[in-house]
Amino acid sequence: ADRGLALGDSVAVEFYVMSHCPYGYQAVNGIAPVLSELGDNIDFRMDYIARENDGEFTSLFGQPEVDEDIRQLCAKEYNPDSYMDYVVCQNEDIRNAEENFQSCAESAGLDIEKVVACIEGDEGKKLLSDSIKRADEAKATGSPTIFINGESYSGARDSASFKKAICALVDSPACEGIPACSQDIDCAYTEGKIGICENPGTTDSYCSYQDPVKVYMVIVNDDECTTCDTEHVIGVSKDYFPGVEIEYVDVKSDQGKALVEAFDLVYV
Repeated sequence: ADRGLALGDSVAVEFYVMSHCPYGYQAVNGIAPVLSELGDNIDFRMDYIARENDGEFTSLFGQPEVDEDIRQLCAKEYNPDSYMDYVVCQNEDIRNAEENFQSCAESAGLDIEKVVACIEGDEGKKLLSDSIKRADEAKATGSPTIFINGESYSGARDSASFKKAICALVDSPACEGIPACSQDIDCAYTEGKIGICENPGTTDSYCSYQDPVKVYMVIVNDDECTTCDTEHVIGVSKDYFPGVEIEYVDVKSDQGKALVEAFDLVYV
């Protein structure tokens, strides 16, 4: 069967993340081993979701996240072949990224002098500005937002799932012998069904499908709030609960006020 690309051709993989977001660095940690195995067949790019206003940057997880975005971009700029080792190292303790910069940079073999000059100068800010623009152009708001060959990827974020998705598009010796599935999350949600991996991890593995359990979710939000974006939490909820049914309620409505009182809601 035609696998889409011949040996030597590459699959475009785009990641849009927030460097301190748990879902974001989970996905980054998942793709890193695949890049090592299939690097010649992957055209990989990672950009960062943040905001820029008059040269000032803001991000969901605050200034520490902005700072780490810049560190990672500078690491890639001067060490494109090893910067992912730096990123994965930082992901082990991302809350202390500033303190761990030196050790992670050394373990990844970065050209620390050039990377630091980039971080501390205007170059790092320019790299982040350009990265934010690419994320905006891709309409990436949730971390991670992933595209494979221009198509939105909504599968599992572990290495096996990424490898399977990429190997479906490219011929490579590294793709030989991949089981159809190793766990349930390898079986994509399709046609209103949830996938179950039968005989996981073997050459006889296959996906069976059943109706998902219905889960009811109420989003209480302020319709007039321009920054109360629930898109990410909804996306994550749909990943974990494919049978979710969502109702949207304005906090100022009678129903919204009743929910605030009933559940003692403090923040919207």
